Amino acid sequence: MRFLFLLLFISCVADIKKEHVNVILKQKIIERVNSDGTSERETYNLIKIGDKENAPNAITISYTPYFNEAFIDFVRVIRGFDTLTIDLSNIQDNPAPADLGGTIFWGERILTLPIIDLKENDKLEYKTILKGGTWLGPMSQESTLKKYQVPYSGYFNYVELFEEFNTPIKEKEYDVIVPKEKDIKYQIFNGKIKVQRKEKGDTVHYNFKGENIKGAKYEPLMGSPYDNFRKLIVTNIPSWYEVSRIENELSGKNLEPNGYVKGFTDSLLKDVKDDSEKIKKLFYFVSDIRYLGLIEDEREGYTPHPPEITLRKRSGVCKDKAALLVAMLRAAGFKAYYTITSVGSRIENIPSDQTNHAIVAIVQEDTIIYLDPTIGQGGRSLLPPSEWGQEVIIVKEEGDTLREIPYFSIEENMEKISIETEINNDTAYTYFKGYYTGSFDQRMRRRFIGKSDDEIKDELLDIIGLKDCDLLSFKIQGTKDFTDFFNINVQYKNGNIIKIKNLKMFKPFSCGYIPWFFEYGFSQKKRKSNLKLPVSGYFTQETILFGLEDSVISIPMDFFYEDSFVKLSLASNLEGRTLNIEKEIIVKRDDIPVSEYNEIYMKVKDFERRKEGWVLFISY
Repeated sequence: MRFLFLLLFISCVADIKKEHVNVILKQKIIERVNSDGTSERETYNLIKIGDKENAPNAITISYTPYFNEAFIDFVRVIRGFDTLTIDLSNIQDNPAPADLGGTIFWGERILTLPIIDLKENDKLEYKTILKGGTWLGPMSQESTLKKYQVPYSGYFNYVELFEEFNTPIKEKEYDVIVPKEKDIKYQIFNGKIKVQRKEKGDTVHYNFKGENIKGAKYEPLMGSPYDNFRKLIVTNIPSWYEVSRIENELSGKNLEPNGYVKGFTDSLLKDVKDDSEKIKKLFYFVSDIRYLGLIEDEREGYTPHPPEITLRKRSGVCKDKAALLVAMLRAAGFKAYYTITSVGSRIENIPSDQTNHAIVAIVQEDTIIYLDPTIGQGGRSLLPPSEWGQEVIIVKEEGDTLREIPYFSIEENMEKISIETEINNDTAYTYFKGYYTGSFDQRMRRRFIGKSDDEIKDELLDIIGLKDCDLLSFKIQGTKDFTDFFNINVQYKNGNIIKIKNLKMFKPFSCGYIPWFFEYGFSQKKRKSNLKLPVSGYFTQETILFGLEDSVISIPMDFFYEDSFVKLSLASNLEGRTLNIEKEIIVKRDDIPVSEYNEIYMKVKDFERRKEGWVLFISY
């Protein structure tokens, strides 16, 4: 009897704990789509408050004047048998904060209705309405004639997530009502969603429903929610060729060089003869233009500004920088194209506007060269390795298909360290060389740009992992010198030898260092989402020369593991008074699935224990 009571008590406590989280009891979205691609979107939410500290403190909805408008229809708090209606006269209509660190503001606004003093077990009930385009619309002459705009006139498409961080969803419905002549297609990803389709007169009604969806937990390097969460894509765009063609209609007029851009390009390339050097010269110039959103019209939006504006103001966002680079490359005789992609998440193979970024493609006879003057800013590589494998749509008058940027060799995204140390009595004299390509090159240049000599010394001490050593000399690659990848050369002496009578201990650099993203990515034993790591390589070659009076008695233990995702290797070889240590950490694929993670995790933890590897030697 006592045991039964204990079980009931534990069960009750567990239930109470489960209740201490906010739960979306019901979310109902009705999207009424018009033949021109605009829509009216009603969103109803019923949320049970289980976590008072993290309860919503406001109802918000964003909109962009001219392109859409927003309303908060009603807000109620159900508390026991009472229903409290929130006064809508307290709605605030304010400019939205600028995106990306204050660099972009195109007139977006936010309606905000403060909600105060929600209590546990309250139910928050509200409905919002958004009329117009579901995406920010284009700037065009047509804008003066129509109240609402969508980027792709006559087409509707949307990506709807059926999952949220930390918030379970008991029931979610997304209804789409479309004209029969504008019927949609859809795809479901990362889970199950029930679907019903009914024809009613001149319209088609779709009901998409998800039930009992657990709140997602954040995990290190899990990638975008759009790659991990249960999601639905609906669209009536017929093909990727149509996406490419429409993008050309919107942006094409702002991709051609006028006289000013042509003259500037000719001047910039005056003494450059080689085509590859011309491409680099133009790329580094445009990439150095500051990232800042320009407001040239009260209806800013989807298309890039004319290249001359970006060139004269030396400012622009990704679309502007890409358009300027395309124009300058065309002025120099290259077959260059404006290209759209998605940063941070994949593009699913269903024709729709899933993009959020613009880059450049140069089409040659047997290859395509991709360049990104925005994310690639400050680095030597024309395309940052973070974009390897991304899907892209090259914008052409005749249209184009969905393509994938190829992966390149590990050598193009690596950190390579060479170390020579000579131990003399109780002091180690070290010559350290670092060579960095790809994203490592870009990160290093940003780390040193604009730094004084004293600040550079501090950075170098942090890189070699010693704060108490004496720097004897150093030389670093100029942060704006792109003739080679970034490299550093440092000479230092280090008294970091631990002595216990005649027994001495020295810790090699190779044993101690693990790239931050590797430690962070493998920081938990189990995962529910795939691990996203950059395809990259880390290599060290270290030579330690001991004195004539030294006798080495212990060296770091070897380690080797390799599969189709990673390679981990540490090898030590003692020949006479010389100890050679080689270490490799290679990430072969950027997406480690949950099914493979556990085995790799165990190997990584075993490998990380080599960080405590020491060399023991005795001096006579």
